[in-house]
Amino acid sequence: MYTNMEQWAEIRRRVLVEGVSKRQIIRETGMHWQTLDKILSNSSPPGYRQLKKRKSLLDAYAAWKSAKTGLNYRLPTEQEWEKAAGYTPGRTALWTYAYQSGSISSIYCNYNNYYGGPLPVGSFNGTGGKNDAKSYYGCYDMSGNVWEWTSSSYNSTALVIRGGYWGNLATSVAVSCRGSSGAPSVRSDFGFRLVLDL
Repeated sequence: MYTNMEQWAEIRRRVLVEGVSKRQIIRETGMHWQTLDKILSNSSPPGYRQLKKRKSLLDAYAAWKSAKTGLNYRLPTEQEWEKAAGYTPGRTALWTYAYQSGSISSIYCNYNNYYGGPLPVGSFNGTGGKNDAKSYYGCYDMSGNVWEWTSSSYNSTALVIRGGYWGNLATSVAVSCRGSSGAPSVRSDFGFRLVLDL
């Protein structure tokens, strides 16, 4: 049986992104084929719990990381998220997708349920491992994979989320797409990244 999130993520990446056969994984790990099928069909990692979280808990995590490292971490604003995802100096418009492209491809991002769940950040290296699946600022997986919380308010009861998630169609993983959600919760289609103030 798979025992941790890292092993779960690695197996999903190898089979769903790299195209390694199920037979090869079974041979390497000795796991039962039904266990492998569960890993590949379950978009929630082992130990995954449904916990209701408030924005204050996201801020509390940033504060904890800041205290631990002595650096200042926080959630990005919606504007900061958009710039990190789609801006390139010298261009008059944002890129449509966060890997500096105007066209969608499952080589560069996790969308339209191609991989059946979220994948570890950096799973997409682009074409032939050229490391070209990132934004101008070096950010991976800002189109698709998981909706990302920002610190910006959508209205009095919701925060802005950006980036789309692994089950969305192409229009929802475009840099210009924005959504909203109430109290943050732990789900396989939501996540966040922190900004480090320099």
